[in-house]
Amino acid sequence: MEEKLNYDFITSRELSSKAKVYLMLILTDENINNTQQLQKLVHEGITSVRSGVRELIDQGYLRITRTRDNQDCKFSGTIWTASPTPEFI
Repeated sequence: MEEKLNYDFITSRELSSKAKVYLMLILTDENINNTQQLQKLVHEGITSVRSGVRELIDQGYLRITRTRDNQDCKFSGTIWTASPTPEFI
């Protein structure tokens, strides 16, 4: 049985409407792991997308971890971890 997603963040007064939409997209699409992918979905400018993502990070709904390649220690990507409740404060 599929687990239902908690959408209580929709009624949060701390998040803008834009951030709520971004969070819903990130929570429901596991392939979103950078701002460019999110930008393609929402058809907004990169600055607008970055500000919405920054809002989610600041409010504790999103954590972005940069990963490194073990051989040459260069950054190899990012892992986006999202939560329907503010867990990353």
